[in-house]
Amino acid sequence: MTRFLPVFLLLLLLFSSCGTASADIRSVPILMYHDISADSAPDNAFTVPLSLFDGHLSALADAGYTSVTFADLINFVYFDGDLPERPVVITADDGYTNVLTLAAPAAARHGMTLSCAVIGSLSGSGSHFSLDGDIPSNVEIISHTYALHDRTLTFAPELGSYEQLLTDDYRRMCGCYAGRFPQIPTVLVYPHGVYSTESEQILHHLGVLVTVTCDAGVAVIEKGNPESLYALPRLSVWKNTNLKELMANG
Repeated sequence: MTRFLPVFLLLLLLFSSCGTASADIRSVPILMYHDISADSAPDNAFTVPLSLFDGHLSALADAGYTSVTFADLINFVYFDGDLPERPVVITADDGYTNVLTLAAPAAARHGMTLSCAVIGSLSGSGSHFSLDGDIPSNVEIISHTYALHDRTLTFAPELGSYEQLLTDDYRRMCGCYAGRFPQIPTVLVYPHGVYSTESEQILHHLGVLVTVTCDAGVAVIEKGNPESLYALPRLSVWKNTNLKELMANG
């Protein structure tokens, strides 16, 4: 881990050179995590040890980054909201329990927030936390669809059936958590990052304000431009992420 931190910090300094001159256009790196483990050597690549995750947060803070939520991005684009000089969004996909028990407390110690994309149909099952339980105040809940995580969104036999698929799933997600987590129906993280022109059009029509992909890159958000909140890219962070991988994703 001690060798990783300077590497990550170097990437963050790289990010800082990507800023724009206008306060109305902001570069916002969005980091993508999944599972956080107390084990220093987890079995799978997408599970990041807590010690490494904590080191990432320290590196972010040392580089002058302030974590923001997707609600903050919406407020910036649609209303009079502002963003800090160096904003970063920290996402965790799938809704694993250890995001609440391990990652959220670590983020809180650093004064940071997390945006957790949950799969509605898995709430409270297996290794996934329940939305009926207590959610830490520094965790923003967003949608990873209700039950489309294992479905391909790259095509459909015809647009009509594709539209129905997305519409039904969206409404089910809204119906499950309406009133408790109002950000869920307005921010959608595509399962496996798979999306299409059709899916963007359909979700836009349904009222989704933000869509998030796994495309590699740094998001560019523009005040007064809602289109800048669609198909947002992210930077993937894995157990064995190295400088070459991070630079390629950036």
